[in-house]
Amino acid sequence: MLSIDFGLINTQPVTLTLTRDDSDLPLLPFNAIVRNYIGLGFESLTLTISGGLFNTLGSAGGTFGSVATVTGSHDSARITFGGPEYVEAALGDWFLDGSQTDFVLDIANATGPVTLTLTAAVPEPEGWAMMLAGLGLLGAAARRRR
Repeated sequence: MLSIDFGLINTQPVTLTLTRDDSDLPLLPFNAIVRNYIGLGFESLTLTISGGLFNTLGSAGGTFGSVATVTGSHDSARITFGGPEYVEAALGDWFLDGSQTDFVLDIANATGPVTLTLTAAVPEPEGWAMMLAGLGLLGAAARRRR
C-alpha cells in the first residue's frame, strides 16, 4: 500500500518518483490526501503515471463529502469536483473504511523509475481579477443607490 500526503503550495505539478525492486508486488494499491495550500480552489486534479500503468482507477471525494468524478485511461486519471475544493481532497480509500476504492498501480514491467505527477487545475488570475472587478462595480452601484 502506498499512501501519500500531497501539500500543494503553488500551481506547479508535484512529482513522486518510485523505484521498484524485486521484492515489490506487481500491483501497488495507492491512495492520497491532497491538501490545498495554494489559497485558490482547485476544480480538478490530473494524475499521470510513467514507467507503469493504472490497473484500477479509484474513487475520490472532497473535504465535506463532495463527490468527484474519476475518468481516464491506463496512463492518466482526471478527478473533477462538483465545485472548487479549498481545503483538501481524498484519492482512493484514504480513511481505510472501505467506502472508497483505491487506485492500483501496475508496476510489474517497470524497468526504471515510476513517476506519478499530480497537477491541480486552478482558476486563472485573469478570471479572479474579472470577478473582483465585477464585485467592486456591484458594491459601487449599491453604495450610489443609497
